[in-house]
Amino acid sequence: MTEKYNEIANNYHERDICASICMSNQICKCCNNKVLTTYSIEHDSLDFSKDLNICFDCYYEILKVWKEKKPGKIYPGSL
Repeated sequence: MTEKYNEIANNYHERDICASICMSNQICKCCNNKVLTTYSIEHDSLDFSKDLNICFDCYYEILKVWKEKKPGKIYPGSL
């Protein structure tokens, strides 16, 4: 799974305004688990059709990669 987190971290960045979606039985686009809340991250191309809705656990793992390797992809207000 670490490879998947790295791949996503290389191609996505955090939104300027953290977006979270609360609905029942959503599917995380990263781990494919059913979750109640997802966080939305933007594709680097700014093509909104490529944006991902991911669970908090996956978001947290990607955030760790961003902090270590690509700090410019994290919106300063999120830290």
